[in-house]
Amino acid sequence: MSLHESLERIDGLIDLRRLDVAEQALSQLLRDYPDAPQAQVVLGRLRLAQGDQRAAEAALETALSQLPDDIDARYFLFKVACNLDQVARAELLILGLLHDLPEHALFYAEYAEMCLDHLQLEKADGLAAEAVRLAPGLSRVRAVSAIVFSVTRDDPESQALAARHFADDPESFVAGRVLLQRLLVERRYKDAWPLAQQLMRARPGDEALAAVVVELRLATGWVGWLFAPTTRWGWAGSAGIWGGFVALLIVLPALDRDDWVFPASMVYLGWALASWTVPSVARRWYRRHGV
Repeated sequence: MSLHESLERIDGLIDLRRLDVAEQALSQLLRDYPDAPQAQVVLGRLRLAQGDQRAAEAALETALSQLPDDIDARYFLFKVACNLDQVARAELLILGLLHDLPEHALFYAEYAEMCLDHLQLEKADGLAAEAVRLAPGLSRVRAVSAIVFSVTRDDPESQALAARHFADDPESFVAGRVLLQRLLVERRYKDAWPLAQQLMRARPGDEALAAVVVELRLATGWVGWLFAPTTRWGWAGSAGIWGGFVALLIVLPALDRDDWVFPASMVYLGWALASWTVPSVARRWYRRHGV
């Protein structure tokens, strides 16, 4: 079997996730062809599949030292850079690939996913749209675009696409949940709201997800607007409002506005009481009647 045929066989084993068999075959091949850069590319891909990012990086850099323009080596090194959170390096690599292959839909999809991982939503939307234009039927393009469009677009077609894909593809659903969590951590509730809706449509029986949807409805609706300090920042928001109220009580007498102290106190107390009761009532309503 020639070097090319052997590498194709090992690539196929990696595709099938038969990594132990691929490891054995590649070890033998490297003994037979120790200086073959193509074997280093496949070694890098295998280490990437095994989760050993540093070993993958070393093998791919070795290959690129002999084949600096090799597309596969550059692509897998881009994946390694993404996994190592080397954003600038990953972007440089993917831009170089797109420069050489400007009609390659997969590279646009991968770039869009990288931007999505760093919550660069507008950029991710443009890249995903280009990937769809070039190859609308490619499974990887459909997966990435469904997640991106579920956040960036509110038209019925995009939302229906996202809902179908989340329902049919468990990996996309998991990726959507991860993105949702990141948006919540960053308090980007408006971006998280449409994504949560589509995930909920895909898994209507998920109680944990249903609780997230209710909280997002509170944060993005009239309750979130009226009680923004407490719904967005909790105790810290309450402390800020309390500090502002105390400052107002000090300033009003100094401005000879003692007659305003009582009305201001009533407004504050009314708002404070409502901020802790209205969201609870609204929360129970949404859980019972839906959002």
